[in-house]
Amino acid sequence: MTSLTDAVLREGTDDWVPFRTVHALAYTATPNTDELSRRQSAIDAVRELLSDKLIEIGAVTDHGFAAWSTPLPGLNDFAREYLAADAAAEDDWGFRFWLSNTPAGDERAHRID
Repeated sequence: MTSLTDAVLREGTDDWVPFRTVHALAYTATPNTDELSRRQSAIDAVRELLSDKLIEIGAVTDHGFAAWSTPLPGLNDFAREYLAADAAAEDDWGFRFWLSNTPAGDERAHRID
């Protein structure tokens, strides 16, 4: 676990987290790196949390959070767009998907610090 993944889990203890927040947390966690490296850090953090089964990714609908049934292919498609996107397009990619802590993710978040 990294400071970035820990921060993402902490954010997820109260509510669902838009990817835009992960992007912002990557800036805080990696202040001395370039834009592309920060974006890659954000994607890597989501992949790590997914593979450790600490989060789910999906959409927020009128009925609440709906996890994607195939999160990794969706994340990979998004990553290609996000890594090439203009920073001004943040509204396009910032809310494309949301993260929800799993019970294991909440448990881990509460043990941080």
